[in-house]
Amino acid sequence: MEKRCESIKRFGKEDGRTAARNEILESFIRDSGEMAYQVAYSLAGNCEEAKELVQETLYRVTRAWKQYEAHKPLGRWFFAILRNTFVDSRRRFERRTG
Repeated sequence: MEKRCESIKRFGKEDGRTAARNEILESFIRDSGEMAYQVAYSLAGNCEEAKELVQETLYRVTRAWKQYEAHKPLGRWFFAILRNTFVDSRRRFERRTG
């Protein structure tokens, strides 16, 4: 998870406020990475798909980080993105298999 945290630092100017927000996200990812994998595994049902789901979720979270509203619970926001990423992947799969 720590390697993924490094990519977060490239978002926004590194003023005090942005740096503090980025540290919050980095800390959350470090602390919640295993839980994210467990939730992804329960949704996906297998190890490889769970890993891909977590990776895609981290990508989406870092892309959307500027839109995160700090007064809202970070965990709820993160796991909603995880769930939505799973739903999107299922829809894509259904379209491909018709």
